[in-house]
Amino acid sequence: DISLSDYKNKSFRYLSNNIELQNKIEECLNNKTNAFININENGKYLNIELSYINTEWLSGVILTIDDVTLLMNLENNKKEFFQNASHELKSPLTCIIGYQQMITEGIVDKEDEIKESARKSLKEAIRMNGILSDMLSLATIEAHSSEPKENINPKELILEMVEALSLEASRQNIKITTNIDDEMLYASKNEFNEIVRNLIDNAIKYNKENGSIELILKDGVLTVSDTGIGIKDEDKSRIFERFYRVDKGRSKKSGGTGLGLAIIKHICLNNNYRIELESRILEGSSFKIYFK
Repeated sequence: DISLSDYKNKSFRYLSNNIELQNKIEECLNNKTNAFININENGKYLNIELSYINTEWLSGVILTIDDVTLLMNLENNKKEFFQNASHELKSPLTCIIGYQQMITEGIVDKEDEIKESARKSLKEAIRMNGILSDMLSLATIEAHSSEPKENINPKELILEMVEALSLEASRQNIKITTNIDDEMLYASKNEFNEIVRNLIDNAIKYNKENGSIELILKDGVLTVSDTGIGIKDEDKSRIFERFYRVDKGRSKKSGGTGLGLAIIKHICLNNNYRIELESRILEGSSFKIYFK
């Protein structure tokens, strides 16, 4: 996005205000040497090879610039993912080891104490299994592995999912209502179930006691609304990131993996579904998925 006339026949210092690059160019010019440099210029990662040249018709330094921003961002995302995954898995694993050591070393020796430690170990093991399952699901989806599509009955699938999660909702006295049209969708059954399960699961986890959840499906648009804690404006752009949580304390307590919305986002990206979010603090959230 530059005009050649702004730079042609001017000092190389007009090309970039990066002092490190300017010094490296000057060094190559003065010493008649070659060099290589990595810089971050205006949010772009650049690999720059500097080659000194001296011929009858040309003398100076040639810059070969390779924009590696995409590769660096992928690498940074990978590092962040492994750091987050390690942290998420270490927490339940540490608890499991601790409770089992207490049992095997006789620190807890009463039957009720042993049972309680075993119960807590099982709870943490289930949580860790959930994290691993979601990580595998996300890895498969991110690899753009295509799920076979078919004509599915969304009403039937939604009601089955509501029934499966009703016990968890009843523990917080959360009422789930549905308003679903009788229509067919051409979609992957597994991916549709993933979307519905994760949206309802989140609506339960981040709801208020005696709250409510409403599911509406009309003209290929699924809306899941809740009366929960809501999402701050500054969090809205990040909630679809892997392991990002709006309320870490609540999520850990309820056994959330922090991957549900990331899974939904990648399913939508792979299938060109549109997703919209509306939310207000302490008033609740509403997610819309446009399947058509």
